[in-house]
Amino acid sequence: MPSQVPSPPQRPAWQVFVLWSVIATVIGVLTAKATFSPDLRGMLPANDPAFVREMDFYARQGATRVLALETSGELQASKAVLTRALTELATLGLKPLEAGGPAAVVRAGEIIRTHLPALTTPELLAEIEPHLAPEALDAYLKAFKERALRPDDSFTASAARRDLLALSGRLMQPLVQGLGGSERDGPFMRHVDGHLLIALEVPFDPQVMSRTAPLMTVVDRLMAEAKSEGVTLEAIGSYRHFRDNLGAVYSDLSSSLPLAILLICLVLFTLIPNLRALLALHVPALLGMAGGVAAVTALGLDVPLPLLGFAAGMLGVAVDYGQHVIAAIRSGEGATIWRPLTITWVTTTSAFAVLVTSTVPGIRVVGIMIIVGLGLALLAAIFLLPRLTPKLPDRDRWLVVSQPLLVQCQRRPWVNWLITGVITAALAPGLLRLSFNDDLRSYDGSRPETWRALEQFLARWGSLSSSDFLVSQHTDLGTALDDVAAARARIGYPASMVERLIPGPQAQAVNRAAWNTFWQRHATGFAANLATAAKANGLRVQAFAETLALYQPVDSVPPLSFATWNGSAVEKLVGSYLGKLDDGTWQVASPVMKLKAPEVERIHNVLNDRTADAPVWLACREHIGQALIAVVSDDLTSRSLAIVLVVLLVVSLIERNVRRVVAQLLPPAAALLWTFGVLGWMGVKLDPFAVLAAAFIGGIGIDSAVFLTHSPRARTLSPVLVASVTTIVGMMSLLSAQHPTIYTLGRTLLIGMSCCLVACLLITPAVAKKMNDER
Repeated sequence: MPSQVPSPPQRPAWQVFVLWSVIATVIGVLTAKATFSPDLRGMLPANDPAFVREMDFYARQGATRVLALETSGELQASKAVLTRALTELATLGLKPLEAGGPAAVVRAGEIIRTHLPALTTPELLAEIEPHLAPEALDAYLKAFKERALRPDDSFTASAARRDLLALSGRLMQPLVQGLGGSERDGPFMRHVDGHLLIALEVPFDPQVMSRTAPLMTVVDRLMAEAKSEGVTLEAIGSYRHFRDNLGAVYSDLSSSLPLAILLICLVLFTLIPNLRALLALHVPALLGMAGGVAAVTALGLDVPLPLLGFAAGMLGVAVDYGQHVIAAIRSGEGATIWRPLTITWVTTTSAFAVLVTSTVPGIRVVGIMIIVGLGLALLAAIFLLPRLTPKLPDRDRWLVVSQPLLVQCQRRPWVNWLITGVITAALAPGLLRLSFNDDLRSYDGSRPETWRALEQFLARWGSLSSSDFLVSQHTDLGTALDDVAAARARIGYPASMVERLIPGPQAQAVNRAAWNTFWQRHATGFAANLATAAKANGLRVQAFAETLALYQPVDSVPPLSFATWNGSAVEKLVGSYLGKLDDGTWQVASPVMKLKAPEVERIHNVLNDRTADAPVWLACREHIGQALIAVVSDDLTSRSLAIVLVVLLVVSLIERNVRRVVAQLLPPAAALLWTFGVLGWMGVKLDPFAVLAAAFIGGIGIDSAVFLTHSPRARTLSPVLVASVTTIVGMMSLLSAQHPTIYTLGRTLLIGMSCCLVACLLITPAVAKKMNDER
């Protein structure tokens, strides 16, 4: 009679079902509360202060809370589309990102004029010096006279009387200048080619998908309505990218997991042709998958959606447990199957236990999911599955394959070793071709049309805001402003609008001294030249009395601080670059042009800003991807040796036999070498997920070797073959994924598991047979 229970004593079936019902209920409640995040920031390391500092900075930046709407088409129709969009999106809390209207701009102009000596830099004074010459002033006044006679341009004429050389206007340029050389057209910016643009401030972060998804649903509808009216409406911003990534992940998982289950069921049916038993063996797998997510939730962690690609791998492995148990019950060996199952779980979890010590949260999440998920699957397979399995006839249809295959694998061990050596020699050089992928765009699952719209937007308008910054932090805002100004001077960069409009105390003192020196030298000559030029153009010099009074040395200037700009356009424009941190420290972000890698390295070297206590440091959004890949890859690489040693120690302690250890560990070791050799020859650039997959290949690849080591028979090989095929099928389903991260993960694991099967067939049976012959 087949044994229905792995080990005595038996418990009443109702007690087992009640216990597992309670466990399943708890798992279900926790899984329902899980937070799934498409944001890879959830994977970032926490032990690198400089790296964390930079990521925190970008998390606080308001640039990610901007959604731009761009239209092309007939002008009035485009305006109508944008106006309607503004009305609808206002109900979701979106509002135009503007400098505060004409009144705020006028107030900014008055503040600039009042504090002109403190705001005018020596560089700006040097720029206007050639315009003090008589011929230059003559040209100025000719243009002034023409504009003064135009009734529609009286504002410009009035401003020129007060500040002839337009020093205030030069300082106000950032307040009135549109993107990409565009002009203002009401609330919109109009490009020379006819495109209209409006930037909207969004009151929530893009990763808040409960609000981003409805927002993008409204935007999609507006885009469709605009198209029907002959207008092309595009949405630009991180909200569209987050929506695309989330949609890609959900689409891939919803398509890959059902397909994986279907294919696995078809393969398993050939081994276990009983529908009830077939359904029962999936119970441990489903409990394991949900249990892994529940464990992460119970610890208060988010589940990074791209990492759920591992769910297909966990599904295949957990199904292996079930089919091994049912095959053992069918052959009357149900009471002994627990031992090899437990060994396989211990070896797999020992590898992932090392990852739980990682400083990278995302890697810890994977370790926790696998250990807990496969642990629950193991317990369900041993204690619950026998209660669900009907009596089955002792018939193994796979013997037609496993019997001759095992005989062939055991016939000439030297041939096996020769084949293993040839494969290793052919694939090992591929390891030298491996390199890491540091292009963050290749990890992004946004749609092609989303990337195309972004590229066209950047070519036409430029960026909505800078992506790279010099950042300073200090308890005193003035000191932080002076520090960042000094840093820009050290790297040879001119002052940004932040330092020009809100200079620190030291910078104000330098500007005021330069102003006084300049006008002490030029005020008298300027007045004489202006009088001459005015007379030559038929103008009264008295009309420029305010200019002459303004361009004089000063004894003092009213204090200028960020608070001075309250109610002005500068408050909103520059205010987004200043902010207080949670500890009360001021942070100043000074925008710089988009930097290339060599320039990034040069600035780092000049500022020596890689330490956490650097007063000024460079934040570079694009090149932070390189640091991310390096940090995560280094973390995984540093733990690779620990994984090898831990697995070796665990297997050695369990088996206490050198040949058994070799039979179980040499196949996954060879498989790892072959896997990355194949990837190298394919020209694949590795990412952290590929390195992370090595733990799967190394840990899970031992499973088949364990079973064949303990029982090198054809009846054992049958479920081993089916288990390997089902795991491979689970990985094959990921090859249809649209999200690049999930696809590359599936490809790596597919190659790895295939190599594990081949290595196991070549090495383990021959070694195990040798052990049996010696007995």
